[in-house]
Amino acid sequence: MTLFGNFYAVRKLDFEIALRETIGEGKKIMLEEFNHFLSNKENKQLYCNIMNVLKLASKWKDIKNGVEIRMGKVDDKVFSNALQNLVNFNFVSKVDDEYKIVDLMLKEIDFNKC
Repeated sequence: MTLFGNFYAVRKLDFEIALRETIGEGKKIMLEEFNHFLSNKENKQLYCNIMNVLKLASKWKDIKNGVEIRMGKVDDKVFSNALQNLVNFNFVSKVDDEYKIVDLMLKEIDFNKC
């Protein structure tokens, strides 16, 4: 909100332009945060694929199937650990048996490029 306020009220950008700029900056910030999270991970591609599949699926089995379509066979324990890491670092939430990307900006990021 502060960033949007700066673009709209201080810089006097048009509402649509200020909103687009805010979303663009938000995506950059979230991508930097996610890349920092990935910096010490061995299987970065697994995490990126999980994030992409989470845009379409929310159940563990469906997410894993989607990831395996992209990557081939993934060990259940390796997959579960990666998904749990995403939950632990608040990129993903788990409610009952469903997983969801927490931040709206993360949903806008193309994780095929990580």
